[in-house]
Amino acid sequence: MRQTVFDRERETLRQARDKITPGSDDYAALLDAYEKLLRQSEKIVSIGDSTQNKLVRAQKMLHRAIQRYKSTAEQKSEILSIISHEIKNKAAPIRELSRWVIEDLNAEPCNITHALELLKHISEASDQLIRSVNDTLQRESSRSSSIVASFEWGNLSQIALSTVANQEPLARKKNIAIEQRIEPDCEAYIDEFLIGEVFENLVSNAIKFSPLGSRIQVSLKGGKSEVTFTVSDNGQGLDAEDMKRIFGKFQTLGAKPTGDETSSGLGLFIAHKLVTMHNGTIEADSEGRDKGCTFTVTIPLPESRPSLFSDS
Repeated sequence: MRQTVFDRERETLRQARDKITPGSDDYAALLDAYEKLLRQSEKIVSIGDSTQNKLVRAQKMLHRAIQRYKSTAEQKSEILSIISHEIKNKAAPIRELSRWVIEDLNAEPCNITHALELLKHISEASDQLIRSVNDTLQRESSRSSSIVASFEWGNLSQIALSTVANQEPLARKKNIAIEQRIEPDCEAYIDEFLIGEVFENLVSNAIKFSPLGSRIQVSLKGGKSEVTFTVSDNGQGLDAEDMKRIFGKFQTLGAKPTGDETSSGLGLFIAHKLVTMHNGTIEADSEGRDKGCTFTVTIPLPESRPSLFSDS
């Protein structure tokens, strides 16, 4: 049954490649990325049956997302850039977790219990990746030039805790400690998916540009009129020129990744765009080069809790 699923996906991929027309390089690149993810998923599934159902479902979701993709000239580049950025952000923890599984299975004695627990995290991270790609393709369709948010009363504390947990494998790889001060039950009127993208971008950036063995502080604090999310590091900092371009699209700043990571110059641009949609603010503060940096996101609270049936 398992092999039949993967064979069917490969046949669908082959048919999609046969329909590629000249000039569809971006679409071909997306198919290449899907083929790579398919191969990786098949390897992970072969390790343990406990993740099979979720991964197969994730493959089907990604397949449907690709089918929804429309290669229109104006928005194709931006959509692919956002998807690429999200895939890199969410695939990195999956890669690290997969390496731990291999280490557990090769250990003497073999640590099956821990390996299966890691596989559960891999499955959950894979689901998040697929949902992210699928949601982006739906929101950034060729018929609309803007993201459409779906607001509801959401728990920012849970989003912040999930973000830290998702990024922990990357922090451990660089021996970076994440100190968290997240107040419980901080709620706001938000699009949970979009705010999750903001939090993920800021924490992953802090890890990416911080030196090995350093510390990152992540905090969430509720107030009467707003909720504040803060990420601080003691890394490379920002100079005056960086501050002018900090939230621009495809902006490469002075700081460089301290590991084997890559930087697209899109993360902060996306974060600014999504926070603005919530009528919030995102600010960067740094005393200069090599003096660390702090990013602060402020989400305003409505005067009264919106009704479940009110228009969002």
